[in-house]
Amino acid sequence: MSFKKKTAEQINTALTCLLILSDSVYLRDVMLTVKNPIISLGMVPTCAMFCHEADAFFSQNEMPLSISEETLKQLQVTRVRLKLFNERRLKKTRDTILGLDRQQSLKFSEPLKFKFLRKCNLYYNIGLYFDENKNLIGNTEYFASFFQDRKLTREMLGTEVFEYAKQIGSIIQSILNLFQLYIPINNKTKKEYRILYMDLNTNKDKVFAFKEDNREIELLLLHLLGSVNYALYITEEILPPCTLKFRIQYISMYYAMEQLKVVSEKSSDKSLINTSSACLDSLDQINSTQFRNCMMHYSLSNHGHFEISEEHLDFRKPFYGLIESCFDGQSFDTVCDKVKKNLKMISETLSNYLVIEQDHLKEL
Repeated sequence: MSFKKKTAEQINTALTCLLILSDSVYLRDVMLTVKNPIISLGMVPTCAMFCHEADAFFSQNEMPLSISEETLKQLQVTRVRLKLFNERRLKKTRDTILGLDRQQSLKFSEPLKFKFLRKCNLYYNIGLYFDENKNLIGNTEYFASFFQDRKLTREMLGTEVFEYAKQIGSIIQSILNLFQLYIPINNKTKKEYRILYMDLNTNKDKVFAFKEDNREIELLLLHLLGSVNYALYITEEILPPCTLKFRIQYISMYYAMEQLKVVSEKSSDKSLINTSSACLDSLDQINSTQFRNCMMHYSLSNHGHFEISEEHLDFRKPFYGLIESCFDGQSFDTVCDKVKKNLKMISETLSNYLVIEQDHLKEL
């Protein structure tokens, strides 16, 4: 059974408020207790999504957060990076990724005094980051994309990045202030993290076990692997079981699966097509577009349709019955386990395919 429209709107507004409050608390705690810069960088797109969508919700309910148009535009650009360059057209994805790679090459080669040194590629243009178990959790090119404009023609630098981070923190705190509740900071979050890294030049260094030069695909898979591993391993460290952690993991899984579909359909590399297809066939098919929309947009409705059925509505459940309504009655714990299982399978597939040499990792 479904609710009457007016009733559904009222329930959606009330429950979305509770989800925003819950996520704002966990985001605040992570920002204040996790001091590692690499882990903090990995959370930036999630923070941007939260701020952008919370503003949309409160504006719709006549309580705008007083965010400037310029900041809103940048939040939207950063938020989109959660989609892992998913353009539905592989050529456009390739152009975006290669454009970012060229931009980073130019950025780090220009300081060289002699031009011939640039041609010799005597500089690094990408850094890879790993957790203490040597799982790749991000790279500098993907992180740099958080602070670009939509067309990758301008990158925020230095104080601009610092001010942008301050704005995100202020927005999250202003949302907490709206609820006029005192919620103490959770200081139980682990504060010391061991991060390993290696620096490379994508124009000459060969750290992937590919037989042919296919840099844009290598970089795409590198971005996918970092995002998946961050969701799979880092969020498990910095967040307790909560709706925010599930949201991050589901979004990462969803867009990794979508990107693998594009690769399997549009790539000319038969080995990659076979690998992507085999991986997708082994996954639990829980990549629902309707549910994804609820995760990305902080609403329990899609195009005016309240997604929680009257049968499954329960204020005691995570997401209040949304998961049960979207996944044929499956519980939060069941779907959560399937998401983690899918992330693990994608991580293993990409790691086995890329085969990143890790003999010379250094501690950050």
